[in-house]
Amino acid sequence: GEEERHKVYEGLCKRQNWGELDYYTSGETKFYWGQIFYCGTVMEDMDRAWKYMTSYNEYCKERKYPLYICDAAWVMRGCRQMYLYYKNIEMSYSD
Repeated sequence: GEEERHKVYEGLCKRQNWGELDYYTSGETKFYWGQIFYCGTVMEDMDRAWKYMTSYNEYCKERKYPLYICDAAWVMRGCRQMYLYYKNIEMSYSD
């Protein structure tokens, strides 16, 4: 349920500093792990999500070859989640 979902997510965040893309900069992988970003946005962890997007935008400037389409798709889904999250906040203030 909800409690277990949060426990698993907290465990992931303790093991990986995914918002800063540490796994990418350390050379562990060539992927940006867009799925983790998406999961973070679903969990409404917008602080890490913003950090991820800031890092993602910086690293993409230097990218020498096209992004992996699957990674890019997960990032797009995460961006949509962020949009919906902030739109919901905005709507709650206008009530």
